[in-house]
Amino acid sequence: MTNVLFVVGSTGGHLYPALSIYPYCVKHGHSVTILAPESVKNKLKIDHQNIYYQADISASFSSLATFLKNTVEIDGFIKKIDTVVSFGSVFSIPTSLVAKFKGKKLVLVEQNVLPGRSNRFLSLFAQKIVVPFEESTSFLLFKNKAIVMLTPIRQEFLDNIGSSNVFNGSDGILFFGGSLGSRTINELAIFFLKQNILPDFKRIFIITGNKLFGEFLEKLRNESIFNYSNLDLEEIDFNYHGRWVKVLKYSKDIMNLYNNSHLVISRAGGSTISEVLYLKKRALLIPYPYAMDNHQLLNARVACQYAKFLDYLEEPVDLNKFVEKLDNLKSSVLEYSKQVRFFDYDIFLSLI
Repeated sequence: MTNVLFVVGSTGGHLYPALSIYPYCVKHGHSVTILAPESVKNKLKIDHQNIYYQADISASFSSLATFLKNTVEIDGFIKKIDTVVSFGSVFSIPTSLVAKFKGKKLVLVEQNVLPGRSNRFLSLFAQKIVVPFEESTSFLLFKNKAIVMLTPIRQEFLDNIGSSNVFNGSDGILFFGGSLGSRTINELAIFFLKQNILPDFKRIFIITGNKLFGEFLEKLRNESIFNYSNLDLEEIDFNYHGRWVKVLKYSKDIMNLYNNSHLVISRAGGSTISEVLYLKKRALLIPYPYAMDNHQLLNARVACQYAKFLDYLEEPVDLNKFVEKLDNLKSSVLEYSKQVRFFDYDIFLSLI
């Protein structure tokens, strides 16, 4: 049995890949603990018995006492650990370096085409780094450390691969901006409704993000789409010009929304890229323009080279092109343009 510590960041893009690998490792006899920043608790509302929380590293740097306390706790963890697996973010750096100093094995899992700055730095010390595409290796100093395979997706997604709903789609369309939400994508959803774009799509699903839910409802009122004042609910449903609209703050059952959607409009984070590639979902990607090193734009450009059912638009979004690309995507063939290397759990187990 190997004692493994997964270190994740504060977004779903870091946490969900770890949660997808976790049960496979446990099933094969390994003991796994997940170390996460405290901000994950409320942001993603994940209830997992083996997640241990520490103060976010950004807060730690502003308080030497907190940083030293975290470091002492990390040292206690590492004594019992054989392998540390880092899923990126600054939060993972102290733990990864302490692990290396203590002679432990260090493995990195990167979700983006351009490895994040933390993982690029830690790759100098790691035994191996899992990257999603061959193009990612050009950003590494030691290319021989790279294992190329897509970021793992959640088990409920894997269980649905091959289902008729996933591949054939339906009359639904899904707008979502990742775990934090996106004003741009929310505004595109409003435009989609107001202009009655693709009228054959009778069901519209919109995940606004927790912090943007109230703001989105206000826009619905201002645009005379729907007047709703109760902000305590997690979701609302209404009919607009013969189309059923479902607006959610956040969804733990996004697989169901994928199943019922023919088309997806989303950001271009690493986990989302993996999901649409695995599931063969037609998707229009809107890269977040302020992402570190503009890595989402690179994600979108590279991912679109691998699949005929993906396209992307940069901000500020040209609304005419938005409509044109959606129209093209709705009938795009569900084929890969070149080989996609999916995550191999057995290869991963060999690394730890």
